[in-house]
Amino acid sequence: ATYDYAPEPVVAGGRGYVASSTDEALFCWDAASGKRLWMFRAGGAVRFAPVVAGANVCFGSDDGAVYGVDAASGTLRWRQRVAPRTGFAFHDGRLMSAWPVRGGVTLANGKLYCGAGVFPEQGVFLAALDPESGAPDWVRQVPNTIHGGLFVDGDTLSFDLSSAQAAD
Repeated sequence: ATYDYAPEPVVAGGRGYVASSTDEALFCWDAASGKRLWMFRAGGAVRFAPVVAGANVCFGSDDGAVYGVDAASGTLRWRQRVAPRTGFAFHDGRLMSAWPVRGGVTLANGKLYCGAGVFPEQGVFLAALDPESGAPDWVRQVPNTIHGGLFVDGDTLSFDLSSAQAAD
């Protein structure tokens, strides 16, 4: 499955927010007029819908970071790398993190939950971040790739498992 064609729009406070993997950006539109209000360019493809967390709009990118941008102006408030190390690779003619944030960012219990990484052999990481500052509450290595959304039910965090493996 591919998530790159048309991420879901998110509407909050009279504004629509739409991610773009092609433009490597998040767009904000006035929901009533359809006028584009701002665009924030990330360091890599933005493959999933953002979440609105207070005054911030938060989303992950193929550059391995989760971003918090001001919902009104599109100004960067914070950027947090999820994996505990850096490294880059080429994919589809673009430079991306070896640990991209390829799943959606989920807001629950006052935390942003997200995952980074593609190949378990290189490490896949799950994190809980503060939505106001981006500061990590915790980061844990997990045995499977996280694709798609993260689901929270009370104190239980679940995610779609992928068996991505490097080609021989």
